[in-house]
Amino acid sequence: MTSTTRWPTFVALAGLAAWLTIVTITWSVATPLGHDESQYAIAATETLAGEPARWFYLSRGMNAVAIPGVLLGGSELALRLLPMLLGVGFVLATYLLGRRAVGPLAAAWAIVMLACSRNAVRLGTDLLSDIPAAACLLAALALIVDEVDRPEGVRWRIVALAPLFAAAFYVRYGSVIPIAVIVGASILVGARTLARRPLPVLVTAALFLVLLVPHFLEARALSGSVLGILRWSREVPNDLAAESGLITYLTSNPIKYYGMLTPFVLVAGVLAGVPALLARDRRRLLGWVTGIGTFVAMGLTTHGMFRYILVPVAIMLVLGTDLILRGFARLPTVARRYVGVAIVVALAWVWFLTVRRQFTADDFREYRMRGTLAAVHVIRNDAHGAPCIVIGAHNTQLEWYSGCRAPLILDGDSARDAQKHGKRVYVVFDYTPTWSKRWAPDLASMPGTPHILYVSPDALVIRFDP
Repeated sequence: MTSTTRWPTFVALAGLAAWLTIVTITWSVATPLGHDESQYAIAATETLAGEPARWFYLSRGMNAVAIPGVLLGGSELALRLLPMLLGVGFVLATYLLGRRAVGPLAAAWAIVMLACSRNAVRLGTDLLSDIPAAACLLAALALIVDEVDRPEGVRWRIVALAPLFAAAFYVRYGSVIPIAVIVGASILVGARTLARRPLPVLVTAALFLVLLVPHFLEARALSGSVLGILRWSREVPNDLAAESGLITYLTSNPIKYYGMLTPFVLVAGVLAGVPALLARDRRRLLGWVTGIGTFVAMGLTTHGMFRYILVPVAIMLVLGTDLILRGFARLPTVARRYVGVAIVVALAWVWFLTVRRQFTADDFREYRMRGTLAAVHVIRNDAHGAPCIVIGAHNTQLEWYSGCRAPLILDGDSARDAQKHGKRVYVVFDYTPTWSKRWAPDLASMPGTPHILYVSPDALVIRFDP
C-alpha cells in the first residue's frame, strides 16, 4: 500500500476520532434531557409497563432506541448510550455514501467536516430520531448510487433498500419525505438502468409496502385511515407558514447555523451539480438531486430545525468536499503544499472551537432548564413518591424527572378529578427563556387551597390541596 492509498484511511480515522472525542465528552457531561428526549423516555417506560401508547404520533421505532436506556436505569448516560452509537452509524453511512459516490478521499474529508460542524456533532448523543433515521437514509442512498450507472441493470442487492427505508420510517415518520425524494431522484437519474432489470425494483417496492403493513393497521385502528398517524404527526409541531423552514435555512446566519467552515463546503456542494450534469456522472448527479430535493421538500413542509436537514447536509458535504479536492488537485505542487497545510490548520482550529462551544452549549442547556430542575427538586421532596400531576411549560421534563403525570392541559375539572383520586396537584411557572404562557392554567379555576412551595426568579411552584 502506497502512501497515497493510505491517506483516505488515515483521514477517515482522524475524522471518526474527532467525532468520537466530542460526542464522548458530551455524553459524559450528562446534561438534562430535552423535551423530545423526555417524551421518548416516558413512552418507552409506558411500553415496558404494558400501557397503551399515549402519544400516538411518536414513532414506534424510537421505543426500540429508548427501551435499552430505560432498562439500564433511565439516567441521562444510559438513555443516550445507544443514540451515541447510532450517531457513529450516521458518520459511517456518510462515509459509505461518499466512498461510492465520489471516492474514498473525499468521503474521508467529509467525515472531518461533520466533526467540525457544531450543530451536527451536538446531536450525536441526543435521544432523538433524526440521526438514526438519517443513517438509514444515507445507507440506502449509498446502495442506490452503487447501482444507478450499471449498464446491465440493478442487482438483487437493491432489495436491501426495503428494510433500510422501513427502518428510517419507523424511527421517524417524517422520513417519508426524503424517501420519496430518493425514489424520485433515482427514477429521474437512473430510469434506463432501473428499466433494464425491473424485477428487483418491483420486489423491493413490494417488500417495503409489506414492512409498512403494521403501521397501516395501527393507523387505521386509531384514526380510521392508513395515513392518519402521518397526518396527525404532521400537525404536532404547530408549524408556521408552509415555507417557514426554507426561509430559516436560507436566511439564518450561516456560520452560526451550519458551522464555521461548513457553509463554504455546502455552497461547493450546491455548485457540484453543474460538473456532474455536464459529465453525465449519474452517481454524483443522483446525490445532488437528492440533496437539493430533500432540502427544499423539508423546508417547505416543516419548520426550520437543523436536525431535519441532516440528510441533505451530509450529502452536500460529500459533494462539496469532492469538488474542493478536485480543484485542489489542479494547483501547482508548491501551492498544494501550502494550501493543504492551511486547510488542515483551519480544520484543527475549528474542531478545537467546536469542542469548546459544545461545553458552552451544555452549560446553556443547564441554564435554560434551571427553573424546571429547581421545581422538580421541590416537587419530589414534597410528594415523597405519592401519586401526583403537574403542569408547566416543560411538561415532559417535569413528568420524567418528578415522577408526576404531566398532562398538556390542566383545568379545574381535571385537577378536581385528580384530587378525588388522592393525587397531589402542582402548577409550575417557569421563567427561563423557553417559558410560554399558553401552558399556564387558569389559577382561578383550580380547586382547593393554593400553597406556594417555591418562589425564585426562575420558577414558581404551587400545590393545590383539596
